[in-house]
Amino acid sequence: MTNGSLVAFGRFEWRPAQRQLLADGAPTSLKGRALDVLQVLVTHRDRVVTKSELLDLVWRDTFVEEANLHVQVSALRKVLGPSAIATIPGSGYRFTAAVAGDEALPKQAATFAAYVAPADFQPGSVLPQQPLLIGRDDELRALATLLAAERLVTLAGPGGVGKTRLALAAAAQQAALRDAWPDGVWWVDVAAVHDPLQMVPAVAQVLHMPMHAGRGSAGLAEALHGRRLLLVMDNCEHLIDAAAALANALRSAPQVHLLVTSQELLNVPGERLLRLQPLSLPGPGESADERFGAVQLFVERARAVDRGFALDPGSAMAVADICRQLDGLPLAIELAAARVRQLGVQALRQRLGDSLRLLSGGSRTAMPRQRTLRAALEWSHALLVPAEQVVLRRLGVFVGGFTLELAQQVAADKATDDSPGALDDWAVLDALGGLVDRSLVALEAGEKARYRLLETMRLFALEQLAQHGELQCQRERYARAIAAFYASHDDARWGDGEQSAGGDSMPAAIAELDNARAALDWARSAGDHGLTIQLAAFTAAVFHQVGAAAEVVPTLSALRPHLDDAPPAAQVALLLRLGSLGRSIGISADELRRLKHEAVDLARANGMRRRLHSALAALGWSVATDGDPLAARAALAEALALERPHDPPTMRVPRLGLELKLAEQSGDLEATITAAYAAHAAFEQVAGVASAQAASASNLRYFLSAAGRFDESAALARRTLAHAGQRQLALHEILSAVMPLAATGCADEAVAALRAHRQSLRNHPPAVWMQHGIEGLAMLAVVRGRADDALQILAEQQRRCDADGKVLDPITRSLREQVLARCRAAGHDEATPATWRMAAPLRNDQGLLLLGLGDEIEAVTAI
Repeated sequence: MTNGSLVAFGRFEWRPAQRQLLADGAPTSLKGRALDVLQVLVTHRDRVVTKSELLDLVWRDTFVEEANLHVQVSALRKVLGPSAIATIPGSGYRFTAAVAGDEALPKQAATFAAYVAPADFQPGSVLPQQPLLIGRDDELRALATLLAAERLVTLAGPGGVGKTRLALAAAAQQAALRDAWPDGVWWVDVAAVHDPLQMVPAVAQVLHMPMHAGRGSAGLAEALHGRRLLLVMDNCEHLIDAAAALANALRSAPQVHLLVTSQELLNVPGERLLRLQPLSLPGPGESADERFGAVQLFVERARAVDRGFALDPGSAMAVADICRQLDGLPLAIELAAARVRQLGVQALRQRLGDSLRLLSGGSRTAMPRQRTLRAALEWSHALLVPAEQVVLRRLGVFVGGFTLELAQQVAADKATDDSPGALDDWAVLDALGGLVDRSLVALEAGEKARYRLLETMRLFALEQLAQHGELQCQRERYARAIAAFYASHDDARWGDGEQSAGGDSMPAAIAELDNARAALDWARSAGDHGLTIQLAAFTAAVFHQVGAAAEVVPTLSALRPHLDDAPPAAQVALLLRLGSLGRSIGISADELRRLKHEAVDLARANGMRRRLHSALAALGWSVATDGDPLAARAALAEALALERPHDPPTMRVPRLGLELKLAEQSGDLEATITAAYAAHAAFEQVAGVASAQAASASNLRYFLSAAGRFDESAALARRTLAHAGQRQLALHEILSAVMPLAATGCADEAVAALRAHRQSLRNHPPAVWMQHGIEGLAMLAVVRGRADDALQILAEQQRRCDADGKVLDPITRSLREQVLARCRAAGHDEATPATWRMAAPLRNDQGLLLLGLGDEIEAVTAI
């Protein structure tokens, strides 16, 4: 019987006020934490008490291992007997001794006995304590939709991505739908089961289903026939075959729905997959915002350990960078946020390079393998077959992703290795497929398959490489594979081999730039000049394409004394790239020209036709810029003689650029337009050079406008604007479009273009606009009836050129004359150089835009 706080069960009495457990009226030997555990279990004897609850209630504010709980439960069982406390696999413990006075409790509340003697099945739901779910609203809705429609749903993803937490939230949501699941929602943590033969007994014990020896999955399915319930099996990856067999068997129980969480699919009929991705992240350079799930989780966990933490301008960029470095992986973010109170956000960001050591000491409510990032990674790694373990660690050298071909070059054993178990390309392919299936390697969407390790797994893989003594060897193989990849790319563009093609390889080359950086770093640190030259020379044009030439130009310059250590193609590439890009590090014009001369001589001496063609075009451009058109035309003639009908557009582009340069310098506007059309057409056939294509289109619009061919120029402008989509156009693209649109009577279109791409205007002060077609704003002012304003814009342009000692080029002078002609046509006969130069200076740079747009200044730029 119960008497106040006294609880009587069998021959025992529990007196919590005196903290005494009596057996047959005499005190037992139990004391301390064991009695605390007993108090919690007795108080909540109507339900399962999760391990996390017990740890929280018994060891308040103290971190202890779960093993301490096991010790205290064992001590209680020694005194009370093994049947007094039942273990519910994957959930926790329940006090099952019959308490006097509890007869009125529902039968199901007393049926959680050991598996050896279960009671009849009773409807109900058994779920662990549900943690807070952050940043997963869309996924929770998608999972709810699948559970309503499908019999078997697998929630797959890498360790630490939050599968368990999402599954718990979904289960709790479903448990509230009593009409949908009249027989309940049941949770089984398969991680607590280590023997495949115990899978079915573990599920049966949670369900309290009577089972008979030897019946297995079929027996459970038969017992559940006619039941309408949702069964959740969490952490199935280590017993995937047993889980698949059970899922297959449950197909004969048509009203039982199954939700499985695993790092890989079960691969059984009727399975529907929901692959869980990391949390949403701010983009590169973007500040933290709680709209992003990763940021929201970090802030929530940081505030849990430091109530004073706030996401403010001083911490937002650091938080965003931390979340990006951790790939949006929830477990890693939670562990990182737990360090905020100790380190602060800025120091935490700086120390993430040591993340596997830093990200430890997780919540004690998590399973042991989820309390540290390392434990989660080790759990996943231990489930792999040996070949998968080898390939995984070898892939750790890649940075930012990789292709199948690169993976095979780096992860396969050498062709000369004929030892048992040696990995060939096919074995790497099979292993890589297994790693993708297990969610340890991500397969990125795109035209060409690319793979990627999450950064935390990559660091773990590097540790494994070091432990196996393979780190330096694999780094060298990796650097040489990346060098070979870029050598092939360079040869495809400039080489004479049969594989030489157009610019289609540029997007693939850009995709591997992170690997290029890492390979360059290793080659430099190893002192391998030949390898470093190949990497730097063959990647320089790619870095330049993405606006990052400054990363590699100093290396090119430093390597010039070691030129003979590299093959001839790399030597020519280094001389040519340094000659084209060296101005940025202060190399004189004379030295730049000498470098290009050396590239021409070396390519000619080695019979490299297409490389010689490229070097001649570059040299011709230099001498034309230096005012020697005869030398430039000689280079152009030799380049033309080298061309063949089958040469790709990539090869013709530099020569066409030189022709355009010479035509522009000649002052022959019609010849310039013809050359510009030819160059633009060639660029349109080259992939992966979007910025150069945009520049060629802008140049063509400028030239057409300068010649008064505004209809043609406006048509090109509309094409550019239509294809822009969400992309902000470059400044030259916008201003080159404004003039022809305004001149053809479409001022409203011009203003709309300025409004749509106002961010580009904000990114540059109007002083920069002078170099990119400020005449367009002047034309806009004229056609809107403000010729005086147009004249003032031109006067300001001239004033700034005079102050800088610059002379306007012929095209700019022609554009300006088009504006003046419109002013005169509008009745301003005084629109001549002698009069408009006298216009008053503008008070500030904003005046340029104000003159062009008038009252629309606020709507367009908000500056």
